[in-house]
Amino acid sequence: MVSLAACDNIKIEKMEVQEENPIRPNNVPSYDAPKYHLYGGWIEDESYILIQSDGDGNYIMNKISKKGKEKMVSYFKVTEPVENKLTAVIFNEEEPNRTSFLTLELNEEKTELTIKKPNEKPVIYKQAEIDPEEFNPNFVWN
Repeated sequence: MVSLAACDNIKIEKMEVQEENPIRPNNVPSYDAPKYHLYGGWIEDESYILIQSDGDGNYIMNKISKKGKEKMVSYFKVTEPVENKLTAVIFNEEEPNRTSFLTLELNEEKTELTIKKPNEKPVIYKQAEIDPEEFNPNFVWN
């Protein structure tokens, strides 16, 4: 026989938990320029990029190709936001003294992202509606 009499004295208290904003931590500088939706997946014919924040004001850009299992990782920090165009410095954690510039420009609808690197043609990415695994089934995201 089981008795529930001991359970009558249990008191349940509600605790409020304050969540941190995972996209914009307190230590990321703010700019007067409009806020942009850079986070997430962007796709073009031959490549898929995933842009994330590292929480220190830097962005991480993972790029995979339509074929193969290689991933290129770039890190960048926005240095000059002007309207829909952002200028950023690309850096490499393995070679911290080697940097380059990058421009990122969103269209008005924020559905296309144009990325331009020095001495290269601009690449236009569309906001991805599929996951990287669907873009390249052979790629294992880790």
